[in-house]
Amino acid sequence: MATNDIRRAARIDIKYNIRESFSWSGTVTDSNGDPVDLSGKTLIYSIRTTEGGTALTTITDGITVSGASNNIVTISAESITGIVGRSYYHDLENTTDNEMVFDGRLIATYGAYGD
Repeated sequence: MATNDIRRAARIDIKYNIRESFSWSGTVTDSNGDPVDLSGKTLIYSIRTTEGGTALTTITDGITVSGASNNIVTISAESITGIVGRSYYHDLENTTDNEMVFDGRLIATYGAYGD
């Protein structure tokens, strides 16, 4: 599981072995380093073939918000359908406030041979 400290609208690159379940966690803070309360917000994690393009797949049910400041986001899925070993774009959006939490590259590999 990757863990990152996310500054609002940060660029986060993640390497993911598609032979394993997907799990990522990050602490969301604003540009001053203060916690961003995401309790009660609708969050959508999307994977896209092109930056800003149509979502190839999305995760909504596997997203949890926790921590004393409600600013720790965990995204998990048993598998991510529709992707193969290559580079993708991904993002986490707070659709309640129409704000991008982070975006970046998702590098999907098959593990031992393509690390």
